[in-house]
Amino acid sequence: MVEVVDVVFIIGRLIFGGYWVLNGLNHFINMKMMADFTIQRGVPFPAELSVAVTGLMMLLGGLTIILGVYTYIGMALIILFLLSAMIFVHRFWEMSDPMARRTEMILFMGNVAYIGVLLMLYTLGDTWPFNVFDLIGG
Repeated sequence: MVEVVDVVFIIGRLIFGGYWVLNGLNHFINMKMMADFTIQRGVPFPAELSVAVTGLMMLLGGLTIILGVYTYIGMALIILFLLSAMIFVHRFWEMSDPMARRTEMILFMGNVAYIGVLLMLYTLGDTWPFNVFDLIGG
């Protein structure tokens, strides 16, 4: 029997996982703009490769959350992406302009919060209830 808490969990998975899938796809759809941004931020890796790799990390991570399987791998990919963004992109401590500094600090702290959520989700195990294998009878 499916209970309200199960439905809420599934809806949350779809929203949270969908967020990462859409952001990952955005990296591929807007590759040129994202690559230019990484160059502007001084990311020390090839720009288009960086955008493609991080886009794939978010895309795969989001899919594992939506599907409810291999979530440890998916969450690790998202955490690695977030850490790389915090280290290479959202370096608020280097900003001299107060508005830019504040904006980057907000983005940095948002990434910290996402990592906290992912660590909490990590406690649910690698395979979640109502995962894709359960739904297809596997």
